[in-house]
Amino acid sequence: MSKNFNVKSTFGNYSVCYDTFNNIKNEIISNDPFFIIDKRLKKIYNHLFSEISDERILFIDSDENAKSFERCSSYLEDLLSRKIKKNSTLIAIGGGVIQDITGFMSSIIFRGIDWIFIPTTLLAQCDSCIGSKTSINFQSYKNVLGNFYPPKKVIIDSSFLSTLPFEDIKSGIGEMTHYFFFSNSNFLKPMYDKYEKLLERSDDITPFIDESLKIKKSVIEIDEFDQGIRNKFQFGHTFGHAIENATKYKINHGQAVTIGMDIAMFLSVEKKIMKESDYKFYNKMISKNFPYLPKDFDFESFYKALKRDKKNIENFLVCILICKPGELVKTQIAIDNQLKKTLKKYFKQF
Repeated sequence: MSKNFNVKSTFGNYSVCYDTFNNIKNEIISNDPFFIIDKRLKKIYNHLFSEISDERILFIDSDENAKSFERCSSYLEDLLSRKIKKNSTLIAIGGGVIQDITGFMSSIIFRGIDWIFIPTTLLAQCDSCIGSKTSINFQSYKNVLGNFYPPKKVIIDSSFLSTLPFEDIKSGIGEMTHYFFFSNSNFLKPMYDKYEKLLERSDDITPFIDESLKIKKSVIEIDEFDQGIRNKFQFGHTFGHAIENATKYKINHGQAVTIGMDIAMFLSVEKKIMKESDYKFYNKMISKNFPYLPKDFDFESFYKALKRDKKNIENFLVCILICKPGELVKTQIAIDNQLKKTLKKYFKQF
C-alpha cells in the first residue's frame, strides 16, 4: 500500500489516501452525500453501490459529450430537484470526465460545496485526481469553461484498475509518460520495458502512479493556477487535444497525448533544439503506446483545432517543445504555411 500524502492548495490542503471504497463506504454513506457515478461502473460494481439510496445517486455517461455545458445544466437541475443543500457533499466515482463534471458543479452550486473524488481509471489516479482544475466543454470547444476547485479528499482504490480495458491502461501510460519527460524521471524507460506486463496487470503499476503524482504535486504546490512552470505540463497536450478533436474522440486522451509528444519532439528536431538521435530513441520507445490513426483521419480538422487552441496568442500556436527530458521549452510558433507543411510531413511518415 502506498503512503498517503497531503497536497497544499490555496483552497485548503487536501489529502490523497490509498484505500478501498469498500473499506470507507460506510463512513462516507453515514454523512448522507450525493453521488455522481460513471454509469459503466454500475454493471461491474453494483454490489458496492447497493446500500446507497437511489435518490442519492446520479449514474451518468462518461463520454466527452457528458462534459458539455448543457448536460451539466441538466445534472444541476436534477440535484436541485433532489434537495441538495449548501452543506451537502458530492462524491465523484469514475474517471476524468466524472471528475470534471463533479468538480465544476461543486464549484458553482451555492458558490461552492465540498466534494470527494474516488478515481477509477489509471489516467485519473496518476494525474487528474490532484491539481485543482475543473474543465467542461462548450459547443465544439474543448475544456474552455472551468476554474480551480480541488476536492476535499482523493481516495485511490487500485482494485478498480483490474477491470479496465487495455485502452484505458494505455491512456494512463501516455499521461505518465509526459510527467516522466517533464522531470527526466528514471521511471520512463522501466515503464516501457514493462509495457506489456503493465497492460496485462501482471506487474504492479502503483510505483509509476506514485512517481507521477509526486512529480505533479511538486509543481502544483508552487504554481497551482498554471501561471508559470505548470504550463510545461502541456507537453504533448496541444497536439493531443487536436487529435482527439479531429478523430471525434475515438482515440483516448493518453494515447493522443503520446502522439502529441512525438509531434512536439519532431518539431523540436525541425527547429534544431533537439538532437535527431534523441528523437529516434524516444520515438522508438513511446511508439509502443501509439494508437492506430483511422484511415479517414482528417488533417484539416486537426489543423483547424490547433488554430483555435485556447492557449494561442494572436496568430501564434503556443506549445511546449523539448531539448531533452527535463528541459522543456514554452514556444510560440507562427500559424502559417510552414507549420502546416511540417505537420503534414509528420503525418505522412507516421
